[in-house]
Amino acid sequence: MKIILNHHVSKDFISKLKDEDVYREIISLENDNNYKSDENLHIPKDTVEHCLERKNELINIALAQVVKDSDSLKLIYFAGKDSVKNLVLSNKYVKPYLGYFESDRTFFDENSFELFLSNAPLNHLESYFRNECFQLTDLKRVFYRDNKGPYKKLSDDRWIEILRYISWNKNIKSEVDSLFGSIKFDKFGNAEDGWSWYERGKAEDAPWALLNHLSPSNETHVAILTNLYERIAYKVINPSTESIISIFNKWKYKPEYDKDEKDNEYNEYFGLEKSINNLRELLSFKICEDNERNEGIWNYFRTNEDKHLRYGYYRVYDPSLESIKLHYDKDKDLFIEAAIENHKFYLRRNENENEIADLFIEYKDKANNEWLDRNYNYKKTTLRQEAPNLFDTEDSYNRKLDEGELIKEIDKNSRLVETVLFSKIKDATEQPEKENLKVKYWVAKQIRLNAELQDKILERIRNLRNLEQLIKEQSAQIKNFKGWIIVGFIAVVVLTVLK
Repeated sequence: MKIILNHHVSKDFISKLKDEDVYREIISLENDNNYKSDENLHIPKDTVEHCLERKNELINIALAQVVKDSDSLKLIYFAGKDSVKNLVLSNKYVKPYLGYFESDRTFFDENSFELFLSNAPLNHLESYFRNECFQLTDLKRVFYRDNKGPYKKLSDDRWIEILRYISWNKNIKSEVDSLFGSIKFDKFGNAEDGWSWYERGKAEDAPWALLNHLSPSNETHVAILTNLYERIAYKVINPSTESIISIFNKWKYKPEYDKDEKDNEYNEYFGLEKSINNLRELLSFKICEDNERNEGIWNYFRTNEDKHLRYGYYRVYDPSLESIKLHYDKDKDLFIEAAIENHKFYLRRNENENEIADLFIEYKDKANNEWLDRNYNYKKTTLRQEAPNLFDTEDSYNRKLDEGELIKEIDKNSRLVETVLFSKIKDATEQPEKENLKVKYWVAKQIRLNAELQDKILERIRNLRNLEQLIKEQSAQIKNFKGWIIVGFIAVVVLTVLK
């Protein structure tokens, strides 16, 4: 262990060094694996205090970079200049391990936190709110902006900047990344307790309040919300139908929003109109995803006259052959775009799911859109990696290829391999080599025999299908014939009565 970490001798050791040597001793901890991996290793507080008394900005910068104790970082922050403060606010250990105040406050007390929020330079706010020490559950007060909290006193512009920084914090993500289940597990496999689950649910639902505060006419507002619901993946839990209707009525594009851009085509494909419609699609999806057992909410989106709201339903519903045809005829590429993100279109556990997956591919190919093809292939690969037993869509053959032709191809290739191997067996000089070739020859021969057997089975299946189709046709004819007999009988009765 480095001497500077030994609380018995650390301060005495450092006090005997020159400033440049103190700097080197501190900054060396940045590459010390033992220091980085052991949470109990710290530079003693009295050593930090001694270093700060030297009033050397380079030493303070090194301390701000490597110190892992919140109390010591507080000392460094209030003693340092602008660059030191920025580094402290970026330090992921700035939040105490145990704290009894609001979790969005780090070492600040209530008064100093309010002063920080109101007066700190924007680059300090950015360092603070993009700090990886924060988790999803830490920042719900920012979104609600209630009367009691420190965010209510901020100007709207400053509050918006904070929201923008949060939306880019790479550590703040919805804790449940899996397709299945909603309980968070730690790195040891332990499930969170009920209270943690409840608090996390409230935190994930927090940005819903922002929709009432922000404006669809402001591109920054739209971008913040899109980032929160797409990249961070906040949830929308149990909203009322009235709330949903109110939000979507508000968040709807109006031509007057684009004061400087009059090109309608530009607006539709690249401008604010496109951004708002993307957000409407994203919100409709999040609501449907997070309220899958609420049939009323699902029906609201399924039957909505706005295609951007139907998008959310397409991303989560259970498809059938009939529904795919119906929804594709109605929304074309928008349906394909949404359904590509719906994992249920990739399932291949039985014949029915195979038919659904194949029909969806057929409709996707009709779109002839490279962007949709890329998204589909990415989703397919991701699902296969996450749950290969459910989503192994790597077909052993092209399903469009005629099965009989495929059998002939296997048979031809197997015979060719047999011929080559048989020739090599005769030319082999060593017994181990000859035995190895014999095994391969036997495998190739077995593949050919299996292909022949499969061809016979397929022929029987085809005959059974033809017979089934013939029976259906004959049943229909008999049904029609019975109908004509009944009609004829009624006609005879009517004629008899008339006479």
